[in-house]
Amino acid sequence: GSWHNYRLQVEWLQHHYRVLSLDLRGHGLSPWPGTSRIEDFVEDIVQLVQAKIAGPFAIVGHSFGGCLATLVAERLGDQVRGLTLLNTAGSIPRGGLFRFLKLFARFSHWVAQVEPYWVSCHGRVAHDLLWDTLPDWDTWGLFGRIQVPTLVLAGRRDLLIPWRSCERMAALIPEATYHLIHDGGHVCMWESPQVLKAHMEAWLSRLTFQ
Repeated sequence: GSWHNYRLQVEWLQHHYRVLSLDLRGHGLSPWPGTSRIEDFVEDIVQLVQAKIAGPFAIVGHSFGGCLATLVAERLGDQVRGLTLLNTAGSIPRGGLFRFLKLFARFSHWVAQVEPYWVSCHGRVAHDLLWDTLPDWDTWGLFGRIQVPTLVLAGRRDLLIPWRSCERMAALIPEATYHLIHDGGHVCMWESPQVLKAHMEAWLSRLTFQ
């Protein structure tokens, strides 16, 4: 996906907050430099923060973005005052859907021509991510060290990140608030925007940026 996945959230957040929405490398309008490590994605985000944000901030991540948000929060420490993790966990399960995506990753840009907001990267990028980058996704050991209000949302019908993995993740985070969307799939920003809005408003009310 791209920043556009969050368009419904940006519409209401921007009335009260400064919002930075980015396309990860290889997604949307961002170029793909070739096979990249997870740390490369993290460094991109840290450089953006250093260039654009002088003080404390909160970070929201979905799916693989949740992995990156966790790593950024761990790296930047007290500058991060809140964390939201949507449809994500400490690693990506290697189930049937993941294996299917690996098999057909090279053709993802064909899907993008029909559904550009579901798939916003070229097949080459999707292939590199699924085969070379995502297998190194492992943040399970970091969750116990997160000391900021953290919102965790999962979808019971999520075929990529099982809700029980999200629940396990939330149990490891000291200040986590967990919510299961019973009719939700993998993209709660589109599927359940009002549910997400209500929970994000409650989460934001707990944060301090002074």
